[in-house]
Amino acid sequence: MRVFIAVIVLIFSFQSWTKAGEINEIEIEGMSVGESALNFYTETEIKERSKDYYKNKKFTPVQTDDFPFFEIYNAVDFDFKTGDKNYIIYSLSGIIRYENKNISDCYKQQDEIDKNISKILTNFKREDKATWKHDADPTGKSTFTDIYYESDEGTLTITCYDFSKIQEEKGSTDYLSVMISLNEWVSFMRSNPY
Repeated sequence: MRVFIAVIVLIFSFQSWTKAGEINEIEIEGMSVGESALNFYTETEIKERSKDYYKNKKFTPVQTDDFPFFEIYNAVDFDFKTGDKNYIIYSLSGIIRYENKNISDCYKQQDEIDKNISKILTNFKREDKATWKHDADPTGKSTFTDIYYESDEGTLTITCYDFSKIQEEKGSTDYLSVMISLNEWVSFMRSNPY
């Protein structure tokens, strides 16, 4: 049975979940790593929303905002191997925007997700919450705070992004991200930063 990572589900029906032994059993808006994005999007939708962020073109990031089937998240981002006609998902993120909201609400939600997820991801190693400066902000005032889970297959990260006023004026928005990634993508990101 698949595990749904959804804020409302976490809060209201956590007790109905089963233990997740495999990373591909975790879902965001019905999607899992290791399956085809074509199960949810048309090829045209994927191509139109593909981005060119990475210097190394092994993977292609895709950003999808406010699709009608999203029940919990404002956006879902994913990565597939460039040139893969099956569009297999290697990294998957659910995003909740906190624009015009207090960032402390994001931290509370993060803690609630972590509390519930830690009971389920028993085969994952958990690292404690840590806060880092965001490289995109030269002032050093933007931060991200994450809680990191790792297994033999991949990672799950729950992160709150808190951008400075300067970054917000440039269009950045505070947000919560729940990200599931296969190890091949994690290794790629560690060796090929933006």
